[in-house]
Amino acid sequence: MIQRVQSIFIILAALVMASLIVWPIDTFGSSQGMAELHWDGVFDVTPGSSEPVIRRMIALAFIIVAPIVLNAVGLFTFKKRQLQMRLVGIAAGIEICVGAVLVYISTETGSGMGAEWHFCIRWMLPVAAAILDIMAYRKISDDEALIRSLDRLR
Repeated sequence: MIQRVQSIFIILAALVMASLIVWPIDTFGSSQGMAELHWDGVFDVTPGSSEPVIRRMIALAFIIVAPIVLNAVGLFTFKKRQLQMRLVGIAAGIEICVGAVLVYISTETGSGMGAEWHFCIRWMLPVAAAILDIMAYRKISDDEALIRSLDRLR
């Protein structure tokens, strides 16, 4: 059933990852200008800039969208708990990788522009989504154990 607690965790994890698509992930400012890291690349936001795209990152876009899709599919596979556990577990692993990639890209882009290093709270959003997915995984596992114990009683 979609009303289960793990469904809420899965929906929240998907929404947290979707927030990376909606808002900029990081902002860089230096004497060269201003740039923003978005889910699909780095863009120049300096007023009057002629070329808005600094670098497109299709791979970053793919690894940000993949856990959202996995969570959406996992949400509706509630009758197949083993498959749901696999999908949510894979999504959690990808989300941790996304967090590491965002930190790497942000620090490299910032140092390449000559901007000073700073901590951005949006780097931790994929880790928060992974924690939500792990909590959903544990609840799905508890449901599976309950169903198996009931099958033994019959």
